[in-house]
Amino acid sequence: MSNSYSFSFSYPRSNEGVEVHSLEVPTSPTVILGVNGAGKTTLMKLLVGQLKPSKGAVPKLGRAVYVPQHFESINGARVVDYVSYVAWLNGAGWTESKRTAAYWIEFVGLKEHAHKQCGKLSGGQQARVQIAAALNSNAEHILLDEPSAALDPLAKRDLQGLYRSIAEAGVGLWVSSHQPLEVEKPFEHVLVLHKGKVEFQGPLSDFLRVGRGSLEPGESHRYSDTVRNLAEAFSRTGGHVED
Repeated sequence: MSNSYSFSFSYPRSNEGVEVHSLEVPTSPTVILGVNGAGKTTLMKLLVGQLKPSKGAVPKLGRAVYVPQHFESINGARVVDYVSYVAWLNGAGWTESKRTAAYWIEFVGLKEHAHKQCGKLSGGQQARVQIAAALNSNAEHILLDEPSAALDPLAKRDLQGLYRSIAEAGVGLWVSSHQPLEVEKPFEHVLVLHKGKVEFQGPLSDFLRVGRGSLEPGESHRYSDTVRNLAEAFSRTGGHVED
């Protein structure tokens, strides 16, 4: 991570926004932690270019796709049609879009649901449809906004396995969450947002050290209460990521 970026964004007639100083762009899967309203969605939309900064320069991620928390499909669309349509919107021919859609639908584990209507799938399955559509758009980076927020524990565990498959496929992965339990493999980098500001960025191993209290003398003052609380919450789960 050789370059860092500073930028800010404010919504019109609102105090909400983000103010980012010296953001480093990781090359490994990244989880963005923060409570609701911390600025996670705004940061993701800035990173993919859906929002433009008020000041400063945002890093360019290449072909980056933002996947919102709530699934928005075309009324009555089947999984295969929706995933194909997204690729077609991004410039692929329709025949090629359908061919690659079949591959990514199987990749996310929905082959047997390919001809079902999206609206009749479970929340976890709909999250997978959105991921398949993003992958079918030839994305270099996928930014998932709280994809597991409404899922049951089993669906969350299944989604964690899909994250690992995405990382192994060489696609850049960013996932936002307000749940420290999300911090496990394949994630190797952590960002903590609080009130629109980045209060922690670094390797997962450093985040674990904060949570376990295994810091050098005089080092603890570098971390806010928000960072310590999130890191300690993860440590209490007995997370099995080794530092």
